[in-house]
Amino acid sequence: MKKLLSGNLVTGFRLDSQADPDPVCEACKAGKMHADPFPILHSRASRPLQLVHSDVHGPVKVPTHQGYCYWVSFIDDFSCFKAVYLLKQKSETFAAFKQFKAWAENITGQKLGTLRDDKGGEYMSREFEAFCID
Repeated sequence: MKKLLSGNLVTGFRLDSQADPDPVCEACKAGKMHADPFPILHSRASRPLQLVHSDVHGPVKVPTHQGYCYWVSFIDDFSCFKAVYLLKQKSETFAAFKQFKAWAENITGQKLGTLRDDKGGEYMSREFEAFCID
C-alpha cells in the first residue's frame, strides 16, 4: 500500500498507519495453504486391486474429434498399473469405474478392495455410493 501511495499510483486513498506491515499477512498465508488430500502412508498394497487410486482430469481446451473432454484414471497401488478412460462428461465417471472394476477383477482374479478418490462430486452420487457399499 505504501508503495502504491509513494509512486502516486492511486488517488483518493489515505494511509493513517505508520506501522511496518507484516511480511506476509494472515489472509495470504491462509489463501496459499494447501492440504494433502490423503495422509502420507509409507506402506503399499500387498496384492493387486487391494487399493486403487482414481482421479478425473479435465476439461481439456480442445476436445477430441469424438467429443471427449475429460478422462478418469485408475491406478493400482500394488502394481502401479494405470488404466485411463475417456469421458465426454464428468457424469460418466461411474460407468467408467464399473467398466474398469469388471475388467480388472476378471484379469487379476482379485476383488477390488478400496477405491481412493478426492471426494469430487463425480464420485459422490447416491448411485456410486450405493454400488460401493454393495
